[in-house]
Amino acid sequence: MSYNEILAIVAKVDAGLPVTREEAEAVVRSVSRACKGPIKPGKEEEYGELRRAAGNFGGGGTGYDIGLVDTLNREGCGSDFNNVIVQFPFDGAEHYTPCPKCGQEISFRSPFFNLRS
Repeated sequence: MSYNEILAIVAKVDAGLPVTREEAEAVVRSVSRACKGPIKPGKEEEYGELRRAAGNFGGGGTGYDIGLVDTLNREGCGSDFNNVIVQFPFDGAEHYTPCPKCGQEISFRSPFFNLRS
């Protein structure tokens, strides 16, 4: 789908209008997401401290770059995380599942879409 088509779907979602499962999946896949893989052996404590210091929203406001923290301290699986997200209901709930490639436990909040029946 084109960028303009994605924007049109997002506008429907923002207005509370129903969308098809295909449209919801297109919105999810419009953002690239990849599994970061397990934490490198021996880096668990350092990684935990850096993540806590960075906070939950990318670390920008704290001076940390979560992407860099992950690159330096995680194995880097690279599996397409969107393939995992679209297997779950679009219910806005928290979900936990192992990565199908590396087995790393993944947690995420599913996006909420008002799906057309």
